[in-house]
Amino acid sequence: MGNKKVMRKVLISVLLILLLLITVLIVFNSSHVGNVSNKKRVCPEEWFDDQMPRVINDKVPDIREESSQYFIIGGERKEIKDYDLDWIRDNCTIKPQIIY
Repeated sequence: MGNKKVMRKVLISVLLILLLLITVLIVFNSSHVGNVSNKKRVCPEEWFDDQMPRVINDKVPDIREESSQYFIIGGERKEIKDYDLDWIRDNCTIKPQIIY
């Protein structure tokens, strides 16, 4: 009878150690992946690809050339260059809407 109690304690200890190791690995892996890219990882509300024709004026350097693709996040336009596009494609269900 005493032998069964010892075995039960050993088994519970091993299971707790395994659970702890798995938790540490998950936390380390998720924090490590997050540091691979310094870009933002957020699912946008909308994703637009503006295909309207543009006039580009090389003589006016003050005009900031923005990407034809952008997100709407929190009701505001956000430039696509600030976001981790691969992460968004893998984790969000949104696709670009083409604007003509």
